[in-house]
Amino acid sequence: MARRQFLTTAALLTMASSAQAQEKPKIKFDGGLSKLIPRGRPVRTEEPTPPGSLGQPNFERRCVGCLLCVQACENHVLRPADAPWWAIATQRMSFEEGYCRSECVKCSEVCPTGAILPITPAGKTVAQIGYAVWSPDRCIVLTDRLLVDVSPPRSL
Repeated sequence: MARRQFLTTAALLTMASSAQAQEKPKIKFDGGLSKLIPRGRPVRTEEPTPPGSLGQPNFERRCVGCLLCVQACENHVLRPADAPWWAIATQRMSFEEGYCRSECVKCSEVCPTGAILPITPAGKTVAQIGYAVWSPDRCIVLTDRLLVDVSPPRSL
């Protein structure tokens, strides 16, 4: 009986320490270069898709929700989507706690359906994953009045 109790206690302690090790810190440091502070998720009209996905239509048509890409993503940019429990598993790109490194192509290597096609690091640097939106109310140059003249240049 003592041996069985010892093995049960050891297994429970191992599982508890494993679960604690998997918890993410609130503030993450990226290679000692920049402190990434968690922010809220922005409201987007279109979700960005992983490099190699050839856009939202191809990604949605081919993805079966296996979440292998989510497991392969070391920076936790690919995450399970916020969906009801009965919906099929899907993923989304989330840049609140990190960014998609240009040298990492693991998601494209593990995708079995072609939703994310194989891509090289060189090809990833030119792949479009979304589009930028300029918000004048968040522009530091405008809000801190760093520019004197913001009018377009005059032609001669």
